[in-house]
Amino acid sequence: MDRPPLLPGPNEVVVTATEFAKNFGYYRDRAMAGKLVKVTSHGRIVGAFLSPEMLAGFDALRGGGERSR
Repeated sequence: MDRPPLLPGPNEVVVTATEFAKNFGYYRDRAMAGKLVKVTSHGRIVGAFLSPEMLAGFDALRGGGERSR
């Protein structure tokens, strides 16, 4: 089964895990500027980095609740 291409949307950045780790500060700034940073490994999304505002919206969609720290 073919995977869809990992093309970023207008408010997204797609980056490899290695690049993300080497340039964490840069991608943190992108997230704080409202971009969703999708992190890949071997061509698959393995995680994402997002602003506190985007996370609050995600939490609201999930039904709220307190996040564990």
